[in-house]
Amino acid sequence: MGGPTVRWDQRAVALVELRGTLTDRQLFEEAVAARGWPVLERRGREVTAVTEGVAWYVVEVRFPGSEFRSVVGARQRLEVLAEELRLALVVEAVDRVARPSEVRPGWVPAPAGGGTSHRSWTRAVLAWGANVRQLRAGSETAARALAARPLPGAPGTGPGDAVRRLEPGEDDLAGRRAPVYRRQWVPLSLAVIAGVGATEDGRLDPSPVTLASGLVLVGAAVACAALLAVRSRPDWTLGRARAVVTAPLVAAALVAAVLCVSLPDALAPGPVLSFVAPGTGVVVGLWLLTRQASWRVLLPWLVPAALPLVPGLLPGLGVSLPALYLRAFGLDLEDVEVASVQQLQAALKVLVCMGVWLVAPAFLGFLKHLHLMIRGRWGGYAAFAALSAFSLLIGAWTLAFGPALEAGRAAVADAAEGRQVAPYYGVEPEWVCAGTVRPVAQVPVEGGVLDPRRAYLLVGDAGGTAVLWDRQRKAALKVPLAALRLVPAGDPRRTCP
Repeated sequence: MGGPTVRWDQRAVALVELRGTLTDRQLFEEAVAARGWPVLERRGREVTAVTEGVAWYVVEVRFPGSEFRSVVGARQRLEVLAEELRLALVVEAVDRVARPSEVRPGWVPAPAGGGTSHRSWTRAVLAWGANVRQLRAGSETAARALAARPLPGAPGTGPGDAVRRLEPGEDDLAGRRAPVYRRQWVPLSLAVIAGVGATEDGRLDPSPVTLASGLVLVGAAVACAALLAVRSRPDWTLGRARAVVTAPLVAAALVAAVLCVSLPDALAPGPVLSFVAPGTGVVVGLWLLTRQASWRVLLPWLVPAALPLVPGLLPGLGVSLPALYLRAFGLDLEDVEVASVQQLQAALKVLVCMGVWLVAPAFLGFLKHLHLMIRGRWGGYAAFAALSAFSLLIGAWTLAFGPALEAGRAAVADAAEGRQVAPYYGVEPEWVCAGTVRPVAQVPVEGGVLDPRRAYLLVGDAGGTAVLWDRQRKAALKVPLAALRLVPAGDPRRTCP
């Protein structure tokens, strides 16, 4: 039986000194075994459950996270373990395990005719899609031996068959220090974002200061990406790395410039990027948190996600936005009936806006990934809980409730000027001429006097009562719907026929 499966990115070897009884040693060994940390060496005199002694262990600590501060993260994980078990443990030495992979030249069995007339780029495409034996050897003799060696279910070539060394365009590992080393794409993505942002800033504020700051930001990101590209591809010159890194940046800037001119402001790259970039960061942070935390740590952060399951809360969220919108007209939600589909859409919007609380656990995920919050003190978690609650309230108010109030005030201002009023989550105001089916004096009106010669804004109806908003008196009239003959008004500033 194997040990527990541990998801880890980093390995570190630590020499620890443990002072205690046999029970203390057993607790320590069981704890490291439960975490999947192998004990490479142990020494010290024998002790019993009632006698104390000193023992030294060499432990390989395996843990997820970034290479940044990984040595500190390994030491703190051992110290946290000692604090949980109340052990007299000292981490005397710790260092990261670094074993760079050796990249040998690539070979493939040569065709029977010997050689090929294809060009290099054609061979690269054919090699990319071919199902031939892949060989890694330091010499042609070793490559021939590997090609002739039979593998289970896959017979090898003949002993005298030739092999061909892959050209740089065919070998995906040519010149690399490790099989997968794409750290240069991180600053490159930042450079692309900076290019799009600089283009958008130039569109909104075409000043020399904005242009200069954008160029400096983009240049710094490109230089950082080029240096990392040279580090991961020693066969590249600095000029080639700069060209490879700059090409997608220029393309992204050109596309952003075209989109800035052709798309409306709501779909321009700047506003879209302002939502996509933070959203991507939150998703990545939550993924990092789930990789490193147990359910005991994750469960408190999932409590806000369970709020819609509280009885009566979801319907309340669905009517909250229309209610705040109608407040500007001096109306209540009982005065205007809102369709259930529109209430569901409003509830989903509020829930999405409340999702800003996810910024706090995402930030915690980045801190854990960078080994900046290993000990998990209660003060730190309390601060993150307060940040999560604050983000929940700010997101709901700034992105949902506040805009609803602002939309109501804008609707009242448009109605006062006689302009068309945009609908809002089931509330669809419409200018109408309010004729009556019987004399006006016999029509019961609540809130004022009905004048059939003027156009009114029909805000909505509920329970057989229509709500007409008078733009001159800036007040709402409630009239039985059965007593009215409503006709759409072309121009609300003109007299109705």
